Amino acid sequence: MKKHIISFVGNTLSARLGELLSSSYLLGMSEEDLNQKSPEINSLNQIIRHEATGDVVFDVYLLSTETEEVYKCAEILREFYLNKRRTSEMVPYGLIENVEVRIIKGLDAKRQGTFSEGIRNLLIEFSDIVNGFSFERNYSNYIVNSTPGYKSINFFVSLLAQMLRMPTYYIYEPSTRYDKPELISMPLLPVKFDFSIFDDNLEIFLALDDSNDTVDTSRLKSVESNHSFDAFFEKTGNNWKMTFFALVLWEIYKSRYSGFVFLHKKGIDLGLKQRREQFDRVLRELLTRLHKNKEDPDLNHNVGLPSPWHVFKTEVDNNEVRVLYRFEEYYDHFGLQSFRIYARQALFNKKVHNSGNEYVNTFKRTISTDTAFDKDMYKVYKVEKE
Repeated sequence: MKKHIISFVGNTLSARLGELLSSSYLLGMSEEDLNQKSPEINSLNQIIRHEATGDVVFDVYLLSTETEEVYKCAEILREFYLNKRRTSEMVPYGLIENVEVRIIKGLDAKRQGTFSEGIRNLLIEFSDIVNGFSFERNYSNYIVNSTPGYKSINFFVSLLAQMLRMPTYYIYEPSTRYDKPELISMPLLPVKFDFSIFDDNLEIFLALDDSNDTVDTSRLKSVESNHSFDAFFEKTGNNWKMTFFALVLWEIYKSRYSGFVFLHKKGIDLGLKQRREQFDRVLRELLTRLHKNKEDPDLNHNVGLPSPWHVFKTEVDNNEVRVLYRFEEYYDHFGLQSFRIYARQALFNKKVHNSGNEYVNTFKRTISTDTAFDKDMYKVYKVEKE
């Protein structure tokens, strides 16, 4: 079994050792001296000893700010642990499989005005380490060390750990002067998050999912009366963005569904439950194929429709299906490619593939009746997971 420890790095080691600081110098120090000089080594070693039950190995992620001094400490700690692993099979060093340094861009104690950018980049790196934020995942094998580093940043890391229910450990700083400092396990808060704000304002959050998009303040009036408004939105200039807190909850909320598609209010009538279940399967396949390869021929069945309209060709329960749709491509806050899909019309027919140009003409007539593409005629639809 593998466990993953996420730990920020501070500049304490550099401040205490000065020009003596190097991997080779650390290797020559006693355990007592290492514990006194480095809150990172002191806390990491204790966490590994505490978590070392059964057949377990550890990956360690050292998070560094862009400050040169901190990055130097992180790299030296990485070299120290990897060299120590090669020369010692003792716990904790023999249990460390890999150590990786991640630089959080925008976090630099010597640069003003970049903290908000850095916190968002922290969220991106954190998401990459834990393979995304999900409603269904168990994150108990990801461990947060909140002892070293800057306390203002560790606040956000600890908040993330609480939201994802990750084990979090802390050693009170003055206790590093003693041989056996106390390792404190931070209790999880008995909190249940209310996701109804996303259900009630889904189109707003889908608009803000695009990292380059903004939302007219008038559209936020429905949310503004809610006491959680300030926790979900922040204003930068004239632009409204989701807060750090909201982005995490939003990613967890999205993971509940296969995706979201905008359906034309008059053009698509799902009707019976069976038709809805069939259409969910069609939309799941559309979403999967579009993310895998947007040039897939079945996503753009060549029937001569004007751009940007496409026809998705598939089959469900021995019924041929054709979906008239268009999409917008964007990148979310984590740099992932995403699509905003507008489904105008869907045809289910066993003979649709043998009907010559009949369905094509139907789609063309549908497009011709739209004097302009009106997004207000589309309503967001949650595509349930299989």
